[in-house]
Parts: sequence; C-alpha cells; structure tokens
Amino acid sequence: MDDRSYFTGMERRCPVCGRLFIYRSNLWVYRDGKRIFCSWGCMRELEKKPEKRPRTPAKIDRETEDKIRNRLKFGVRPCVVAEEMNVTRYTVYKINRQMREEKKHEQADDHRKPDERP
Repeated sequence: MDDRSYFTGMERRCPVCGRLFIYRSNLWVYRDGKRIFCSWGCMRELEKKPEKRPRTPAKIDRETEDKIRNRLKFGVRPCVVAEEMNVTRYTVYKINRQMREEKKHEQADDHRKPDERP
C-alpha cells in the first residue's frame, strides 16, 4: 500500500453524532448494512435505539369519534386531539376531512333555489 492510497478517501457524516470523518474503503470501517459510522460507540448507540414504527389507524367507536369531532369544532389542533384521545394523527385528520366535506355539501345544498330542494 502506498502513501497516496492511505490518504485518499471520502468524507462522510456520521448518522448518529453528525461528526465528519474520512471513509477509506481499503481500511477498517464501522458498518451496519449500508450505513457507515465514525466510531464503534456511534454504531452501538444506534443499535440501542428502538426503531419507531408508525401506529396503524385503529377502528374507533362512534362515541370516540363524536368526542374527536367536538374537540375539533372547538378549535383544538388535530395533533393535540390525537394525543388526548390516544389515536393516530391520521385518524383525526381523516375525521377532520370528513367534517369539511360534510360542511361543503351542506353549504352547496343551502345555495339551491327553494323549488330545487328535494
């Protein structure tokens, strides 16, 4: 191995600590699959952290849905409602979207002439 090959390498950023380091393909590296780390400690740190899996939207009963609708009508943010009711944000966003669509349909029905209403 000559001196030039030792000093050539690619600059990388550690996914754990954010430190810049030089990655040399011909030398030892701390690798976990495709990820490359600056040190053994950073590689072990990432293994300790549990992977966050997104919660799947659950089926909720009518009573909980009514409570969510009431909280949204009072102007509480959807992410806060999701935390309070212990449901996913996706579920709250879906209910909020349904409320907006119902409101649109009501407004469209009110703008019709009296003789056009069913």
